Amino acid sequence: MSVSEEAIQFGTDGVRGPWGEALTPEIGYKLGAAAVEVTGAQVIVMVGDTRDFNGELAAAVMQGIMAEGAHPLNIGVAPTPAAAYIASILGAREGRRYGAISLSASHNPHTDAGFKLFDVGGLKLDDSQTRKVEAAANGYHRSFREHMAPVTAPHARDIYTDYLLSTIDEGLRQDGFLSGKKIVVDAANGAAYLTAPDVLFALGASVVELGTDFKQPINQGLGATHPEAMKEKTAASRADYGLALDGDADRLMAAVPSSTGEVRLLDGDDSLHILVNGLNRLGRFHPRNVVVTDYTNFGFRQAMEAQGVKVEVVDNGDRYILERMLPNGYLLGGEQTGHTLLNNVALEKGVVLSGDGTLTAIKQLELAALTDQTIDQMAQWEKYPSELEAVVLPKGVNGKVLMKRADIQAALDQATAVLGTSGRHHVRPSGTEPKVRVLVEHPDQATAQAMNRWLRDVITAAASETK
Repeated sequence: MSVSEEAIQFGTDGVRGPWGEALTPEIGYKLGAAAVEVTGAQVIVMVGDTRDFNGELAAAVMQGIMAEGAHPLNIGVAPTPAAAYIASILGAREGRRYGAISLSASHNPHTDAGFKLFDVGGLKLDDSQTRKVEAAANGYHRSFREHMAPVTAPHARDIYTDYLLSTIDEGLRQDGFLSGKKIVVDAANGAAYLTAPDVLFALGASVVELGTDFKQPINQGLGATHPEAMKEKTAASRADYGLALDGDADRLMAAVPSSTGEVRLLDGDDSLHILVNGLNRLGRFHPRNVVVTDYTNFGFRQAMEAQGVKVEVVDNGDRYILERMLPNGYLLGGEQTGHTLLNNVALEKGVVLSGDGTLTAIKQLELAALTDQTIDQMAQWEKYPSELEAVVLPKGVNGKVLMKRADIQAALDQATAVLGTSGRHHVRPSGTEPKVRVLVEHPDQATAQAMNRWLRDVITAAASETK
């Protein structure tokens, strides 16, 4: 998302944008102070990814936290889900109000900065809380100044890795059930460059590392947004499994050898199917509901319904998935992009707090071992041909406003009529980037491609007129 010169604004998942524009030290200071004011946190756990400017941003955020009388606990480089989990654990252990902040622009380019805020206890903020943080930050007028020295605690990262290991069946864990398995770990030169390889190694795997040497900037040509590099490494290494994480490691793309000998990529829809398959076989999948978004492949919905699983659809964004899962006790939810959420019953400990790519990967491997299946077998379902592309908007064009234009609405109505009941489209502005995403699915791939191209042309033309 988006911070204009006039106001700090949250997108789908926090504040994101170019460093020096969308986020600056002054904005970080205000956001740190606003986080304390709105959540009432006494301590805020902080993690970040590996971007060059994150040290400067973290220092400013911590000064804002201290300006409001709270204490920052800086873990350093660690995945976003680590912040949420450590806040939950330490808060319960000490009886204090722990919040969490992740300074990561996730899968965005390495020039972008990001700020994600978790409420006391480690859950993401709802829309009303988000608006309060925006208002508090925009109305904050204390001058940016240094306060007492913040507390750093890189060792607290071990709380998170110990938690990941503890979610695995005790017998499998003690036996080092991944012994003899070769696993490729692509950390995208991001927040999990230490934790992900360490966890897989602790479970007995022979780990082939990719995206942990910082020869390329975070996310550039690697990770969950560029999983082809991991797929190629998995094939070349003759590995049993490959995983690619994004910059803050809350999403997963995987790769496995298929029955034909080819290596196949697995996205977030595949991940959910694998988890449902495994939990079903173990008799642990109750209630029989799974929460997805509009981007989930139509074929996945059909596959779930054929297994007696009800699919519930919410707006894009893992916090909306959580809002549906938690009150209903649902076990699983996720997005095609690789955010997968596992609730406490599925894990048999803890509580779902955030998407976690490393956790999702080791749970796939565990369920395959417990049910004596290959992951390729667990990911068998019929996908609809799908075309997902994005229109990059000119600077200054608001995607939400653009989509209200009469010519775009008329085009969407025409697309609905042409696709009929055999296909579908989903078109929406991104909440984190200046883009409009266009998804078209249809049994005939050529039809899906042509419709996607036509809709993008309409949106591009309208955006150029709006400049």
